[in-house]
Amino acid sequence: MGSIRSLILGAKSVDVDGLRERYGAPPSQYITLSNGENIHLRDEGDSEAPPIVLLHGHSEDLHTWDQLVKHLVEDFRVIRFDLRRHGLTGPASDNQYGIESYVSDLS
Repeated sequence: MGSIRSLILGAKSVDVDGLRERYGAPPSQYITLSNGENIHLRDEGDSEAPPIVLLHGHSEDLHTWDQLVKHLVEDFRVIRFDLRRHGLTGPASDNQYGIESYVSDLS
């Protein structure tokens, strides 16, 4: 019944501080974009190496790439972040989740 309740009424409240403690440790960073949105990201590898930006899909977060990043950081600067309403980034203040908003966050 708990699963059905969650589908109908929504999930129980989440302990965001606990999640940040567990998943937001270094090399995690939190930045505020020029549009005012706060984003959770990780920037790993040699800052002078060619950069690669990894974007996760729907219902995922930046940790999707953990295994791949272990290999990529040997030759690249790897930048990955949680999109709006995903992972530790959380909801957008403007409540916009279209492709235009994601592109704006990247630029």
